[in-house]
Amino acid sequence: MTVLQSKTQHVSTTRQAMSKARLTNTSSAPHKQASMKNAVPVFPLEIFELTLDELHSQSDHKALSICAAVCRAFAHRCRVHLFRRMKISTTAIKAHLIRLSGQPHAAPYFKYVRSLSIMCSCTLEDVVHLSAIMPNVEALEFATGNVTPVWSAPPTSLVLFSTISTLDIRSCTFPSLETLQQTIDSLPQLSTLKLQGVRWHDSGALPNFALGQKLHLTKLILEFMVSPNATSFLEWLLCTPIVDTIRVLDIADCAMSTPVLLHFLARVQNSLDKLSLRFRSHSDSNVLDAWRTAGLRFKLTSLDIGLDERLTTPCRLALLVNILENSFCQGLRRLRLRLDASIVSGGKTWVEGNLALLEALDVVLQKDLFRDLHRFNLVLEGKIHSDIDPQSVTELVMKHLPNLRNRAVLVEIQVYGTLFQLQ
Repeated sequence: MTVLQSKTQHVSTTRQAMSKARLTNTSSAPHKQASMKNAVPVFPLEIFELTLDELHSQSDHKALSICAAVCRAFAHRCRVHLFRRMKISTTAIKAHLIRLSGQPHAAPYFKYVRSLSIMCSCTLEDVVHLSAIMPNVEALEFATGNVTPVWSAPPTSLVLFSTISTLDIRSCTFPSLETLQQTIDSLPQLSTLKLQGVRWHDSGALPNFALGQKLHLTKLILEFMVSPNATSFLEWLLCTPIVDTIRVLDIADCAMSTPVLLHFLARVQNSLDKLSLRFRSHSDSNVLDAWRTAGLRFKLTSLDIGLDERLTTPCRLALLVNILENSFCQGLRRLRLRLDASIVSGGKTWVEGNLALLEALDVVLQKDLFRDLHRFNLVLEGKIHSDIDPQSVTELVMKHLPNLRNRAVLVEIQVYGTLFQLQ
């Protein structure tokens, strides 16, 4: 074999080897590409879920609705949040929800409903159906804009929502006080009760004191109730275990018997942690006088007291300062006073005379009794007065609270909704 033939054979062999290598690389390319594709890191779904949870915490329902249409993974998480709170404001919405509960794609999400608001007429059949498709409701609210009852079904049918812990009834009229008692008594897990503008027809009837013996409320809110309804309701509660279990009490703009109110406050003074009272002049003009001599001693962490325009006077404010000094034990951490803005409206001499009482309050709050106080909030509200400038009023108020300014107390002055914070 010549040298030329040897070189030719070598080149041929090399070309064949290279061709085989190309074929091998070409055939394995898809596998390599797939392997590389699988190696690319995927953004964790948990991060997206945390983002959706944050939208829920901010009550951004519009954003959640948009995100629900992105993909199936998003849809489930968003629907769980969107179904947490359900509001039925019209009979058409009620009928639509009942139809929707029969659809396979929507029915599973009704079990996530925790808060239900009913603001339209409801029959017993409706209650049975809603309680069946929403078995885990914890907070129930029903209301209208007038005193016409929206709950045409027997109120005791609320027991079908056996998991209710919060009940909010607004602007409704019950057939009788006993009907309202039975409604409340039928909810074994009830811990929070709010009655706003609630009435009943037999306003002169005595309560059924046999009901409510298993009642263990921790939070009670009464607003805009008239006498004798509010008085009868408190008289009933005085005969239930609530006097030992209640921790938060909020009574605002209710007309009731002063002796009954003070008796109730005396019974719950040892169990209360937070107390909020807002008084009206036409029904509560004597409460502060009676309170001063009642000998009450509260062990609170939070106190909120409000006086309307006719009660925001130098005389009543002096009474209020006296009550703060003699009716509370050590431990109060937050104090809020709601006064009518008219106290800072008028001539300079008039305003200075009214605010001089704040200096007496400032002295009282320096006592060892209030050493745990870390937040003081003064709210000036009511009818708008054109001569009131929020910034100027704040500076004037702070001038009369020199000791609070020197302590580690957060002072908040709110004038017509404008908040000023001073540390």
